[in-house]
Amino acid sequence: MSLPRLVDIDWRVDVKQASNAVARMSAPTTLVSLVVQENATKEGVVPPTRNVDFEFDPASLAVMLEGLAKIRDQLAGI
Repeated sequence: MSLPRLVDIDWRVDVKQASNAVARMSAPTTLVSLVVQENATKEGVVPPTRNVDFEFDPASLAVMLEGLAKIRDQLAGI
């Protein structure tokens, strides 16, 4: 058993122009779209792909980048 394989990634930074809360208007947000390929269930059959979309505010993006930096450092130490 293994994790799905990353096939493609697309991202962009947007500024929200409308929101039900004034505090969230004109706030930058990062939109990320991943295309991942599921694990093969049968030999010789190409597994399907699926899209995974999510959004980060600046604080959440900073937390994720910190976590990725820790993973990078651990892998570099192996």
